[in-house]
Amino acid sequence: MLIRSRIVRIKDKIIITNFKCMFSSLNELNICEFNPSDSEKYEKIMLFRDPYIRTISCFLHWMIRFPKENGILKISQKQVLYDNVVKKNGGSEWCGWLIPLLLKESDFDFNNYKVLLEENNLIELFKIYIKLLPKIKDKNDHMHSQVKIIKNKFNIDIFINIDKKDDIMILKEKIKQDLPISNKSSDKDKQLCENFINNNINYKNIIYDIYKDDFEFLPIE
Repeated sequence: MLIRSRIVRIKDKIIITNFKCMFSSLNELNICEFNPSDSEKYEKIMLFRDPYIRTISCFLHWMIRFPKENGILKISQKQVLYDNVVKKNGGSEWCGWLIPLLLKESDFDFNNYKVLLEENNLIELFKIYIKLLPKIKDKNDHMHSQVKIIKNKFNIDIFINIDKKDDIMILKEKIKQDLPISNKSSDKDKQLCENFINNNINYKNIIYDIYKDDFEFLPIE
């Protein structure tokens, strides 16, 4: 059985991360212990991302790339919901966890979603995701605030922004291992979404309000 965790120990380092914050890459490393408890003898390292970037990454992976690659354009809403129930709400093989979750929201139109996805209309889809995010944020760990995992559990010694090359070099030096790249989205698509957020203050504010705790606690520049 494959064991994976958002909190791992590599030698004398406890590394804490979240989904869409190098979780998959971290769990491909040589790990000494999964889910270790806090201890003064270990250095605590938290991997994090700017919440805007993490929101984009989650959107591109679970609302765009994964469903499209798995053939969601060919199936019905009924099939998605049935498949999700059969898998006990762990996610549909056609589209993962996000689309079944969105289908529970009355203002999500599955047929319109498929039309926009087929047109590759990223911005209109991104708007839909951001508007629904306040309603769904707490319903899956992929969208939880990053600070939730450490609250009242760990005192962090060092923060690593995984989108900064200098920070990644520091992490590699500390763990003495190379970091594989997993689930990488298109740079062009990421830049398109970043530009949209930066030029649309209302949508940017929605994300800020949702993740205000992250913005206030994490060393975001």
